Formats: sequence, C-alpha cells, structure tokens
Amino acid sequence: MYKSLITVTVFSVLSMAQMVQATPVLTANYEPGFNPKPVEKVLVLDSSGEMTLSSKDLRSGTLTQQKLGVLSTDEMAKIETLIAGMDPLAKAIDPRAGQPMCTDTPSVSVTVYKANASKTMIYQSAGCHTWEFQNYGIRTLGQLGLSLLEL
Repeated sequence: MYKSLITVTVFSVLSMAQMVQATPVLTANYEPGFNPKPVEKVLVLDSSGEMTLSSKDLRSGTLTQQKLGVLSTDEMAKIETLIAGMDPLAKAIDPRAGQPMCTDTPSVSVTVYKANASKTMIYQSAGCHTWEFQNYGIRTLGQLGLSLLEL
C-alpha cells in the first residue's frame, strides 16, 4: 500500500514538473454523453511535441494515461506556425445553425493555444451539430485531434 502511494506521489510530482516546462498547443476532449460504459478522454499535444491521452472511466473513476509519441521539431514548427497565423476574429462555423439540437449524444472539441496563452476552439461536435473552421490547415489540425482521440 505504501509503495503504491509513493509511486502515485512521485508520478504526480513528475507530471506537475512536466506541465510547468511544456505548455499545451492542442487539446482534444471527448465526453461520452449517455452511454452504458462512459469513458471521457483528453488528448494533449504539448509544446515539446509530446502527445498524451488520458482516459477516465466515469463509473469507476479509473484514470489511465498513455503516451502516444512525440512529434519532431519540424512538425511542431509547422503546427505552431499554422496556429500563430490564425485570424484572431475567426470562429468555427456550424452549417446547421438554427436547426434543432439533440441531447445525450457524445461531444468532442478540439482547442488550440497560441504562444500568448489565448485559446481558440477549432472544432466542436455536440447536440447533433458540428462547428468547424473553413481554413483547410486549421480543419486538418482539428481532424488530427479527433483521430488521436479514437486510439
């Protein structure tokens, strides 16, 4: 029991240290809606290029973390340049605006973070509606976040 407590404490301290050094560049969140086996997922791509997927079973409370890999500095530079070049006034568009919403469905969102810590949601799917950027590069980032959530 003490060994596992120490392991959790050390893991928490290491995780906190990593969070201080690297900042999020992209996060993708999945909420299961009404589901007999609800699992919430959060993907984080941080400024070091590391991708981490956290999953939480909402019934048992079990939390698991999985390192998915590390992007190269060239790949990160492309992503950060794409994010930095985003129009600050641009918003994700829902082509079904004005149509009825639905409930109990899963929801997904992808958010990017600029160097100045401002954040922009570039993709959201909730209530039978989908909001997306029309810019191809930004849409591609949204799709990256979505595909990694499926792991």
